[in-house]
Amino acid sequence: MTTSAPGRPGPPPPAAPAPQVELVDVIAAAVRAVPGVANLHTGAFGEVATYLPGRRVGGIRLLPGRCEVHVVIRWGSPLLATAAAIRAAAAASVTGPVDVTIEDVIVPADPAPANPAQANSAQANLAPVNPAQANPAPANPAQANPGQAGPGAAGGRVHDPAGSLPADPSSAVKETL
Repeated sequence: MTTSAPGRPGPPPPAAPAPQVELVDVIAAAVRAVPGVANLHTGAFGEVATYLPGRRVGGIRLLPGRCEVHVVIRWGSPLLATAAAIRAAAAASVTGPVDVTIEDVIVPADPAPANPAQANSAQANLAPVNPAQANPAPANPAQANPGQAGPGAAGGRVHDPAGSLPADPSSAVKETL
C-alpha cells in the first residue's frame, strides 16, 4: 500500500480500460464498407439490433448460429451482387448463415447539371411555382397511383428483378406506372 504525505500527490489513478471491440462492431464496419451500402437499418420498429452493456448496435442481430444484417442501399446498386457482398463481409466474422435484408433504397437528390451555366439559363425561363399548387392531391385517393388497388399498394417499391430500370429514378417511376 502506498501512502503519500499530506499535500503531496499519490500514485496516479489506474488508467480507464480501453473500449472493448465487440464482434458486432467488426461486422457493422465491414458491412458499411461494402460498395452500395448507405447504412444499417434497424427495421420498421427499431427491433433489429444487438444489445450491449450501455449501448446497442442497430441493423445487426446476432443470434445463436446465425446473423441478420438489415441495410439501406444506394439507388443503382445491383441488389443481388450487393447482398452477396454484404453476406461475404459478415460471414468473414461469424459462423453459420448470414441473412441479408435490404430494407430501403436511397434515391440520390437531383444530380448537379453538367454545365451550371445551362442550369441557370433553364431556371430563368421557368415561371415561379406556388408550392401549395405544385402537386395538388387527387380528389380520389385511388387516382394517386393509377393501376394499383390504392395508394401505396405496392409499398412504394418497384420490383425490378431484371435490372431493367434506368439509372434516373424519376424516369423509372414514369416508365413503370
